[in-house]
Amino acid sequence: ASNRFLQYTSRGNADLNYVKHYLLSETGIGSLGQASPGSADRNRTLSIKNFERIEIPLPDLAEQKRIADYLDTTASTVSQIIRQGANRASLLRSVTHNEQPGVSVPLGELVSRVRRPVPVRTDDSYGLAGVRWYGDGVFHRETRYGRDLSAKTLYEVAPGDLVYNRLFAWKQSFAIAESHLFASNEFPTYEIDRTRILPEVLLAQLLSPQFTALVNQASTGSTPTSRNRLKEENFESLPVTVPEPHTQRSLAMALRLARDAQLLNLRSQTFAEALLPAARNEVFSALM
Repeated sequence: ASNRFLQYTSRGNADLNYVKHYLLSETGIGSLGQASPGSADRNRTLSIKNFERIEIPLPDLAEQKRIADYLDTTASTVSQIIRQGANRASLLRSVTHNEQPGVSVPLGELVSRVRRPVPVRTDDSYGLAGVRWYGDGVFHRETRYGRDLSAKTLYEVAPGDLVYNRLFAWKQSFAIAESHLFASNEFPTYEIDRTRILPEVLLAQLLSPQFTALVNQASTGSTPTSRNRLKEENFESLPVTVPEPHTQRSLAMALRLARDAQLLNLRSQTFAEALLPAARNEVFSALM
């Protein structure tokens, strides 16, 4: 390593693993911040002299090792929770990406374009919709007054609508709306013929690698990346598969279970990421 990577060994009275955990605690990170002069975060550099002046609580070696082992066990638990979450995420991918048997039809046979124009009024406020990449759903991007919008017309998005972002369809920006919002004409909306295909089953196909490859071929624009748009007529001409009704019901149940697993993964990961810092802070606060 270069001389920017400082290296230290113990003089015999400190367990280095214990020291590491202390420096990663809230108090330790605060001390490292104070030991790193500079006007902007990206320009701050740890001063060797200041680093070596940092004072730490130092119980006997046996207690240091016990604390370090406890925190290592906590870190291992966190890693295990995150690995389990990755397994749940792979379940969702496998359900979404597996091709299903059925009849191939143009998408336009299963969805109908719906436009609900709303004239923009100066003093009215509008909750604007966005569609996250990679199938992460419709979200409330911001609320703005009509006076702050350049558009003269917005389009209502209703719960149950299939929505996509024309500019970023190649990044899997397809979703089913869950609430009333407003969007520009860059976000076409469709009603799904639920007598022929379940929304969950259709959306799973739109988020599959096979469909993404078709979207890339059908998108047009001045550059092959951010300026590519998927026009409505091209979108509606793309083929999708309509499985048998009993297959759709089974697939929809599997997708719901996989989605629940994904939500559980997000919650458990949030918990896991907070667990180790909390354990460090608890341990070292008691020693101060």
